[in-house]
Amino acid sequence: MQRHLKIYLRPFRLLSSAKFVMDMLTADKSSGGRFSVLATPVGADQYSAVIEKFGGREDVGKCLGALRSGKDLLFTL
Repeated sequence: MQRHLKIYLRPFRLLSSAKFVMDMLTADKSSGGRFSVLATPVGADQYSAVIEKFGGREDVGKCLGALRSGKDLLFTL
């Protein structure tokens, strides 16, 4: 099964693509993890960016698992 995840950030001024470290964890830290990601600007909008490239093969699955858990999430970039 192919999994694809896009996370839009607004407001987030980003003039060019940049690598970041993203944490997306459930509050109890039972799901999710730390991920290397690439954020890119969204078109001509100077105040929006999107994360859609993840560094690891299992990263999207781990993020989706945290989202599907229904628990409170901790998100840092």
